[in-house]
Amino acid sequence: MADPIATAVTAQAKLATKSAATLLRQIVALWAALGPSQWWNDDLVAGNAAASATLADAALAHTRRTERSFQTAVMRRMDVTDGYPRANVTPFEVYQRPAKELRFLQAQGLSFDEAHQRATRRAQNLVDADLRRARFDESRSLYSSTAMIVATRRVIHPELSQSGTCGLCIVAASQVYGTSELQGLHDGCNCTQLPVTGKSDPGLTLNRNDLDEIYAAAGGNDAG
Repeated sequence: MADPIATAVTAQAKLATKSAATLLRQIVALWAALGPSQWWNDDLVAGNAAASATLADAALAHTRRTERSFQTAVMRRMDVTDGYPRANVTPFEVYQRPAKELRFLQAQGLSFDEAHQRATRRAQNLVDADLRRARFDESRSLYSSTAMIVATRRVIHPELSQSGTCGLCIVAASQVYGTSELQGLHDGCNCTQLPVTGKSDPGLTLNRNDLDEIYAAAGGNDAG
């Protein structure tokens, strides 16, 4: 029988990836409707930024709900008794940034197509960062109010990255952190956060399987 925690971790990681892809697709579709000259129309840019912010707000709320549900389910499996994104900036301001970047790049002489590609990457980074922050913030809030949780551990997901898990995350996955410390290490980080109690550390087992495969493929676990 499959480990329920392992199943939940995999499902949550896939859900997070799907949520980010959905939000990015919705936002890109909004901006794709603009012709090259319309990116310089302040009213149209403001309208798209407002619509993007509305979509982001809904996605962040959904992310917080699903993360709390996931973490609560994991904690229940661990026999833990339940205890009970960006500073000084609004989503509207944040989601104007792709348009501002496109304008800046075109003013520097880049073609519309190249500037548009870079603006799309900027939108992807914003989406990934916002949803990742919502997940980690919700987890930290839940962990910090639960006395039985003594630490947290990062669980890697090499299956969700085309190039595999990065070195920073591999190193971080071998450590435990205080309940207020663990965060996403970099843009595009797919790691999941799991609680650690005095009796249970499910992330250690989940990571061990992946790390053993990585180290076997690399021929060792030293810096080289």
